[in-house]
Amino acid sequence: MNIAYDPRRTALYTPESQDTLFQGGSIYSPVQIAVEAARLAYYRAEKSPDQMQRLTEALARANFGAPVMFVDVATGAAGFGSLRDADGRRCSHYAVASPMTLPISHMILRQIL
Repeated sequence: MNIAYDPRRTALYTPESQDTLFQGGSIYSPVQIAVEAARLAYYRAEKSPDQMQRLTEALARANFGAPVMFVDVATGAAGFGSLRDADGRRCSHYAVASPMTLPISHMILRQIL
């Protein structure tokens, strides 16, 4: 399954404004899962039940379970973790709030892949 690149500035500056790229019934590579999870981390699921439902539905399209939220009050970073029961694959990512948290996000991404 190919995921199309979106060159629009809105896709870059407000990734949470777009619907998920996951489609039910499709099979995604680990890289595709990691890339879409990075974008889904910008959904404001930690602040809104509607956004939590949106994230849950997006992950379900790739057969992942309901997400668990992680929030770091000190840095403002927030993220989620989810598990796909069929193969045990983990999906997690943080939306970084400042450049100081960026290395943490990269470290987590490396662990997923």
